[in-house]
Formats: sequence, C-alpha cells, structure tokens
Amino acid sequence: MLLLQLTFLVAFLVLCVTAGPWRNANATLAVIAGMFGVAAMAVQNALVQISLGNTPTTAVMTTNVTHFMLDLGEVLFAGDPAEVAKARGRAMHTLPVIVGFAIGCGLGAAGEAAAGLWSLALPASLALLAFAMGQAGKHPPLPAKRVIAIIMGLIIAIFISYIATDSSAGYGVRLDSGGDG
Repeated sequence: MLLLQLTFLVAFLVLCVTAGPWRNANATLAVIAGMFGVAAMAVQNALVQISLGNTPTTAVMTTNVTHFMLDLGEVLFAGDPAEVAKARGRAMHTLPVIVGFAIGCGLGAAGEAAAGLWSLALPASLALLAFAMGQAGKHPPLPAKRVIAIIMGLIIAIFISYIATDSSAGYGVRLDSGGDG
C-alpha cells in the first residue's frame, strides 16, 4: 500500500509541476491532479487503519485532537488514579500524530510559499522514505510503526497545508466544491 500511495503522490507532483499552476481549478488536468492527491490521501487513511493497527488515524485530526483534549481533561481533573493512568496513556499515544501533523502543516505552508508546486516533492519524498522503511522488514517493530505513522501524518498535513494556502491564493488545485465544507 505504501507503493500505491507513493505512486499517487508522484503522479500528483508530476502533473502539478509540469502543467500547473492552474488559473481555472476546473481545468481537466487540475481535476486529474487533484484526484491523484485525493487517492493518495485515501490510501494513506486505509493504510493506517489496516496496517498500523493500534495507531491513531492520521486522516481525521479533528477526532484525534478531540480525544486528546478529553484525555487531557481527565488527566487534570479525574479523581480515580486508574482512570488518570489510562487517559494519560491514550493521550501520549495520540500526541505524536498531532505533533507530526502540526509540524507538517508548518512545513507545507513554508514549502508552498518558498517553492510553489515543487513543495509537493516533500510529501512524495516522505512517502518514499516510508516505503523504504516498510520494505526494511515485513513486520517492523512497534517503534518503526510509530515512525511510519508520524511520517504519514506529516505527508497528509503538508498536502492539506499546500491545498489550503494555494487555493486561498486563487490559483492552484482546489479539491473542495466551494460549498460549506
């Protein structure tokens, strides 16, 4: 699955760099490029759910942040030491994905501002790194799985940051329909 995600990200990068930026977000190549990006995100979501078992999802950050904040509240205000320990464990399990996402958002925005469409090379490179790490062993130990999950979070965050900054400038690949979201 990592190879499939890498393939979609590289196709997205190649189309964007060779044919973009687009003044018309509905241009045929813009839509095709956007679909490669969406396909990469879908594969990443499935990958985390299927392959990385007990790892928090990297595609639904609202849920991760909500769970983290609920667990943090329980750590700070719960009276039962056993419940506090469980909540602390859950929060520490989710925190690396949230931090990776935040770092990815910053890198994506900075990359888009500095390099434009070429900034998409970063998530493609990270996907290549995740693929190489996945090939290093059929069943990597748990720490390697967490590193892969963090890399996957970075990929999606950078991609989302690129789309957000680029579409607000009015010239790139827009994946939204212009509705209320």
